[in-house]
Amino acid sequence: MSRSKNFLKGVSSGYLAMAANVVYTMGSIPLALHYLSKQEFGLWALVSQIATYFSLIDVGMYGSTSRTIIDFKDNKTDSRYGSVILTSTLVFLIQGIIVAIAGAGLCFFVSGLMDIPPRYVDSFRVLLVCQCLFLGFGFVTRIFGILLYSHQRYDVLNVLQTFQLAVMFGILWFCFKGGVGLYSMLITGAASTVLGSVIQGAACLRLGLFPKPGFWGKPNTATFWNLFSFGGDVFLVGLGYQLMSASQILIITRVIGLDAAATWAVCTKCFTLAQQMLSKIYDYSQGAFSEMFVRGERDRLRSRFKDVLILTMASSAFFCGSIAVANGEFVRVWTHGRVGWMLINDILMATFIFIDVVARCHGCLAVFTTKQVGFARYAYFIEGAFFIVIACLGAHLVGLPGVFAALILAKIAFSCTYGLYRSKEFFGCTYQELILRWTAAPFRFLAAFLAVCFAARLTAGYVPASYRLVLLIALLSLAGLPLLWFVGLTDGLRKEIRGLAAKILGSVGSKERSQEFPQSAEQAAHARKCESTVSP
Repeated sequence: MSRSKNFLKGVSSGYLAMAANVVYTMGSIPLALHYLSKQEFGLWALVSQIATYFSLIDVGMYGSTSRTIIDFKDNKTDSRYGSVILTSTLVFLIQGIIVAIAGAGLCFFVSGLMDIPPRYVDSFRVLLVCQCLFLGFGFVTRIFGILLYSHQRYDVLNVLQTFQLAVMFGILWFCFKGGVGLYSMLITGAASTVLGSVIQGAACLRLGLFPKPGFWGKPNTATFWNLFSFGGDVFLVGLGYQLMSASQILIITRVIGLDAAATWAVCTKCFTLAQQMLSKIYDYSQGAFSEMFVRGERDRLRSRFKDVLILTMASSAFFCGSIAVANGEFVRVWTHGRVGWMLINDILMATFIFIDVVARCHGCLAVFTTKQVGFARYAYFIEGAFFIVIACLGAHLVGLPGVFAALILAKIAFSCTYGLYRSKEFFGCTYQELILRWTAAPFRFLAAFLAVCFAARLTAGYVPASYRLVLLIALLSLAGLPLLWFVGLTDGLRKEIRGLAAKILGSVGSKERSQEFPQSAEQAAHARKCESTVSP
């Protein structure tokens, strides 16, 4: 399958999965708040975030294995391909066992560290132990997802996620209705983990992603040290990112309390979903970028990276601006007024997401595409450590805005600055070209759309509260989307998007016609040859 088809199928199915995730989130959180107290919901959010730290036992092997498989995936009869799969699977098995044991051993220490209220201590410990057991099981079967990702079969992963979310919501509702209470979310997560692993494994078998019979190779120390060498660098990068992304609720719980943690978990949900959606633009290009780098297609990589960067920045400006303006009204309607916060928090969170998504593009290029990690192994860790110190101080002094300010300051000072430097060096351009010329269109759109956001917010203040959310969505969409298309994107990118849309519609039409007028063997061969020359 060509890169363009993989990318298009990945993006389209990715946004289908994202839509399913939005529906699940919009339904599951009000459902949870209906059956749980605000402190109980905050407790579950805390357990979920703590459990992500146990995933650091991975020590970068997930990212290392994903990238290394791309080096060998073009030849499944190469024993090195099978050796990477077997060696990494053995490592994942050991890591899964360690995660399960660590969760059971550290739950008593963590409950005291987080200053959990006495009436919730026992529930916290049970939730954390079980969550680590399920996380350990996920380690054992993660090679299936890695294979699908490395072969750019994002569509399979996304369709599976959509199916999982539908099943999860049904189980969650059934458990809450049955009086299971706080443990409903635990049961739901367990069912999702097992179901996802089984289906991913079946998909890998069906698509022929495993090595050819007789060419599996063997687990060996040389392959392990090759994976571990790159994985160690990836681990340090991931640790820094983890400190940034999975410490907020821990800090807020410790400094401010469980109520504030619940508020954070609910009020940032739209931003988190937008961050995931915007990151997918680059994520679904990463496999193709790595493939271009391996094959020496440097000029094509430069052109495609520029297009993806422009599209990411323009889309981020639209969604972050829109959510910052409408999030307060949305949360009020969504939670029936039980949860809310100040507008300044929305503005600060939108600013952070925009900077983070752009910095991610440059950082992933440096670390994963080229495999030349360099100083990034330290930059991201220093960023995370710096954030924790500043966030604790900020939360103590001014509350939640202090945590947001720490996020923005740390991101600009370290990973954003370093990522720009690495991209400049890799492409051999200047900062002026990289920042001003390449992304001039998204910055023009950002300036224009900020004016739209201000006008929409001002206009909504004059209508009844029950109509404000609808009015804001209408104004931002009707004014913002045309601006995004005509101002935020370059002429070349608009032309290419139209071409890809025509290609999709044309392929659908050709399939319908082929049922009436089958192609000859020569025509089919010519079509396949033309298709294989198209890049993402």
